[in-house]
Amino acid sequence: MIPAGEPVFVDTNILLGACDESRVTHGDCVKVISQSGESGFHPVTSTQVLREFLVVATRPESANGLSLQTTEALENITEFQRFCALLEPRPSDWPNLKKLIVASRVSGKRIHDANIIAAMMSNGVDWLITDNPADFKNLGSVNVLTSTKYKELL
Repeated sequence: MIPAGEPVFVDTNILLGACDESRVTHGDCVKVISQSGESGFHPVTSTQVLREFLVVATRPESANGLSLQTTEALENITEFQRFCALLEPRPSDWPNLKKLIVASRVSGKRIHDANIIAAMMSNGVDWLITDNPADFKNLGSVNVLTSTKYKELL
């Protein structure tokens, strides 16, 4: 159970799910973003996640994107920021990332996921909400929930 007042890091796929009505998790993702504060949890995210959102949101559907115009995608980010605080980069992000890379032996695209965990560690965030929990397997000791499990806490 997440203690009230705790920050919860919101992953890219939750933001995408909130914008894509065709996703099975759409309603759950919307609740995660818009109702967390009412339940005492504080959603947070990072500039990395916002960049990843922009990449996928503006990519064509044929390339597994949402085909949004850049202005639409930026408007969605503005809306997200009404509910999600933005974590500031910290000097400890790089040492944390390097430690995770060495300890977990990650490479390639998984370094993006390790960077999220490093930012969480630097900011004292212990909870992560993602619909791709396998991406974060063996990366530090954070508590990982999916949007479906998280909505049960709201």
